[in-house]
Amino acid sequence: MSINGERNSKPLKMPVALIDILAAHQLKEGILLAMLQQAKDGKSKKVTVSLFDSAIASLANQATNWLVAKHLPVQLGSIHPNIAPYGEIFTTKDKAQITFAIGTDKQFKSLLTILNIGTAIDTKLSSSNQLRVKNRLYISEVLAKSISTQNFKTLYHKCLQADVPIGKIRNIKEVMELPEAKELHIKNKKATTIKSIAFKID
Repeated sequence: MSINGERNSKPLKMPVALIDILAAHQLKEGILLAMLQQAKDGKSKKVTVSLFDSAIASLANQATNWLVAKHLPVQLGSIHPNIAPYGEIFTTKDKAQITFAIGTDKQFKSLLTILNIGTAIDTKLSSSNQLRVKNRLYISEVLAKSISTQNFKTLYHKCLQADVPIGKIRNIKEVMELPEAKELHIKNKKATTIKSIAFKID
């Protein structure tokens, strides 16, 4: 909670019980590994998980920043502490809110080409990820100006074609109406039905 939220805001909990979900996944993996080992040696295993351990493991790069560099993570909103542009929110001409997950210099160059601003940005401030993190405010301003003139669908498809990670920020209703979400819902329904039938047979 101490690193979640916008800068200088009160500590903020996540809107879903993510640690419970991560612990359940770790338990599942532990059970599968135990079953594989049991198939080899015939011995039973005890598998345990901890919500605390799962939470610590989930800190990932934020914990590494402290353990390696003694850099104490702070609230940064949605931006990534080590990568830029990554998580900044932009608004398109048709009012869609979008974000990027630019992980390589190649992806950043491709984004500049898509937005046609390669000559409008200072390469001395943006040619590497390290420089982009240092100058992320400047870069965000340049990107925001161009993105505000673009329509979402056109920009989205251009980014997909160029392998530039882009995402639209949607509410839950919009997410659940996506074809992929509907397909997942149908699969879950079928799985529940099959499980129910199997249970009755047993």
